[in-house]
Amino acid sequence: MASTPNRPDYLFARIEKNEIFKDFFHKIFLDYNNELGKIFDTDIIQRERERNESYFEREYNLKYLGKIGNVFPLVDIDKVIQLGIQYKDLPTNPFDLHIGGVDFGFNSSVTALFIAELDPQLQIVRIIVGKEYDKKTPSEIANDMFQLHTPIPNLSWFVDGANRGAVNECKSKYGESLDWEKVKDIYIEDDCIIPVNFGKEHKTILQHLYQFLTKQKLAIDPKYDKLIRSFKIAYA
Repeated sequence: MASTPNRPDYLFARIEKNEIFKDFFHKIFLDYNNELGKIFDTDIIQRERERNESYFEREYNLKYLGKIGNVFPLVDIDKVIQLGIQYKDLPTNPFDLHIGGVDFGFNSSVTALFIAELDPQLQIVRIIVGKEYDKKTPSEIANDMFQLHTPIPNLSWFVDGANRGAVNECKSKYGESLDWEKVKDIYIEDDCIIPVNFGKEHKTILQHLYQFLTKQKLAIDPKYDKLIRSFKIAYA
């Protein structure tokens, strides 16, 4: 098997990370720095036009770039990362407002969980927790959410309301009513688990997120590389 890296969540990336076919393949990584004049033509590599192409790092330098999205400007994503580096060592403030988001995966996808801290002094939203769960039950994820709530008391969770079973697992853990579908309005002051129909609200959510990012109100530590990658390939 031979390939350029392509998308960071596709076959070759999963093989490299031993997510599938663990230790089955012997892996050889051939970047242009070590292979000039061998498998890469020196004249082609040194052409300024070729080096400025968007595919250069992927084709010649083993970088998982994948499809570049059309939602978030790369220059603004870089600023988000810079802010993440600048504020990564700030301690969590239990008195600040914290917003958790959970997108429950089904059999074909992982569940993503993130917590953001809203810092009123710095006027930024800072990602302080990021996790992914593969093949975990809603009950296990609900337990983890409840445990995360202990050190972060001022925390509300916004979860995908399309998965009613998962929402009920979370609400049961918090002792909240399971008749949430009959309630016309749900208030953040009353409940910790706030179901949101991502399928209907995704455009509004994306617009808000775009405003936070482009106005430099979002800070993401580069260790949350999968989240940053999602910004880069987001397409709408």
